[in-house]
Parts: sequence; C-alpha cells; structure tokens
Amino acid sequence: MNMRYAQPRRSKRETAWNRVLLILAAAVLFVGLFMQITMLSRISSQSKQASALEREIVELSANAENLELSINQYHNLDAIEMRARQLGMEEPTDTQIRVVSVVQTESENTSIQAVELIDGEKVQN
Repeated sequence: MNMRYAQPRRSKRETAWNRVLLILAAAVLFVGLFMQITMLSRISSQSKQASALEREIVELSANAENLELSINQYHNLDAIEMRARQLGMEEPTDTQIRVVSVVQTESENTSIQAVELIDGEKVQN
C-alpha cells in the first residue's frame, strides 16, 4: 500500500508573499554587496593617495634638508672671505663705503628711492 500523505496547499497569496520576500532579500543582499565593494574601492583609492602624499612628504623633507645644508654651507663667513680673496676682492677702505637707505612709498606704483650719504650730504636718485 502506497500511502501518500496529503500536503497542505499553500494559497496563492502566501506563494506571492514568499516570492516578494525572496526578491526583497536578494535586493538587500545585492545592495549590501555593492556598497561593500564601493567602500573597499574608496578605501583602496584613499590608501593610494595617502601613500603618494607620504612619499611626497619624504621627498620634500629631504629636499628641505638639502637646501638647509646648502644655505649653511654658503653662510660660512670664512669660506666667503677666502672665495672673495681668490676672486681678487679686498676689504673696502672707509672712503669707499657708502650708506644707502631704501625708502618705500605707499602708492599703487610703489617706487624705491635710494638715498646715498656722500661726504655727509644726502643725494636722492
């Protein structure tokens, strides 16, 4: 004897509701995966930008250090004096020294006036 048990029949409304829930769950899953992929790509992009900025910081720091060393090298007064003497320069005498005062006016066309003191007189150029 083959006995089949009668399965309860699902109503059309129940079946339609189950399909809607299944489609909704699939849509939520798809949206979640899409958002995670988008977030990971943004993180990757920002990580690359951060690495590039770190490399640039290292390069600029090394460049600044080299420039600082270069400035310090040329700021050595003894070396400057020795190089000047090699070029044939001599220390000026008191009669060769002129004091120049630079005055800047506050107009749109800013001009610079040089005032020289020659034998105690002011001469404007």
